[in-house]
Amino acid sequence: MAWIRTTPNDQAGSPLVQAESLHPRARELHQELERELLGGPSPLSRAQRQMIAVAVSATNGCRYDVARHSEALRAELNDETLVRQVALDYREANIAAVDRALIDYAVALTCEPEERTIQDIERLREYGLGDEAILHVTELAAYLNFTNRVALGLGVENTPER
Repeated sequence: MAWIRTTPNDQAGSPLVQAESLHPRARELHQELERELLGGPSPLSRAQRQMIAVAVSATNGCRYDVARHSEALRAELNDETLVRQVALDYREANIAAVDRALIDYAVALTCEPEERTIQDIERLREYGLGDEAILHVTELAAYLNFTNRVALGLGVENTPER
């Protein structure tokens, strides 16, 4: 459910999909981009992408996307404790150093985009990440900020449909 009206015959899909029903082309592109960034080919694993999604969404206070991406991360890791840790504070989670570096970068880009420098990129390279991985984490962080703001701005319910 959202704070704006939706197309009456468009009750299928997630609350976010329903909220975007008044702008079907944008919704279609949004869904296509999500499929590509979260499920398409990438130098980042699906678990890494979902960890980034959970941490960025938590940083933005978007409970809807935290729940949605936590569910996907749970399916990848089969580790409820770790999923909860990433959602509550990824800095306290028992994750690989490269995963922490990826999430640190995505969260920094979320909170202070104007302060990003070449040193941020060099730090990622120190963890063995190539330019494709760096591009992917940057695109993913930007996308998540977009989707979090759509969900928050339209009052999308905090729990995704299962």
